[in-house]
Amino acid sequence: KTNEIYERYMPAAWSKPTPDADQGEIKKWIKAKYEVKLFMVPILEGTSSFEEKRTLPIRLVDYFAVIGLGQIMPEMKEKLNHSTVPEEVIFRPEVLDCFPEADTHAESAFPEHIGLFAFPDGLKLSRKEKPPGLFSFVLTNVSGVKIYGVCLVIHEELDHNDLHQAIFVPNEKERNVSPSSSPLPKWLHHRRMLSSKSEAVFAPKALVLLGHYPFYSPFEHFLAQLYRISLSESPLPIERYISNFVGEVPLPPQGKVHVVFSLPDRTLKLKRPPYNR
Repeated sequence: KTNEIYERYMPAAWSKPTPDADQGEIKKWIKAKYEVKLFMVPILEGTSSFEEKRTLPIRLVDYFAVIGLGQIMPEMKEKLNHSTVPEEVIFRPEVLDCFPEADTHAESAFPEHIGLFAFPDGLKLSRKEKPPGLFSFVLTNVSGVKIYGVCLVIHEELDHNDLHQAIFVPNEKERNVSPSSSPLPKWLHHRRMLSSKSEAVFAPKALVLLGHYPFYSPFEHFLAQLYRISLSESPLPIERYISNFVGEVPLPPQGKVHVVFSLPDRTLKLKRPPYNR
């Protein structure tokens, strides 16, 4: 009688696993039958099935993204004056690059507001180059599915033309916002060339990896090595390392099998625990 209740509306696409079936299939059956109680009520036409709702994508990485300098905050543009220092100016974070393209995975859309997770207080300039920093975060979508992110924040000297573009070229939402009429600070004088370290202005940039599995340590090591490679001569273009790690390294199967990924001076080993752990 218990099975009659729990399996009353079992769809034709499902079949009860035998005792010698794969452990993954048995675990999926138990979760559908007893935890989700999927077969106790009929699945109406047009609603999502358990497989569509619960099965995570079988890939290691969803997206690699670069987040950097966007437009200046409108309220900051109005306050610019001769005494403003770079540390007081705040910009919107903007996705500068994404691999693969943001609409590649239909079941895992690229998070629109990822910039706010990388720079929750906005993107702030500095007059000194700061050391790189790593941190991780977790996003939860409307279906309750978690997306794990690892972020490496680096600081790069700004090209003066890019800085002027971000401050003085308005986007569509800011056509009516003008900079203050007060004299501008020296570090913002139009066409001024940054000729020494004391005049340099730095901006943070975030390298981000997103995936459905919490591979925090491998992701951190990969981003750190990627940054190191960018500062030195490499036998391959840096884009090749990114496309290889994101698009070609497989998700390790649960169990004892390792997936090995080699970088110029480090080897990453990726593994997942077996089903019973």
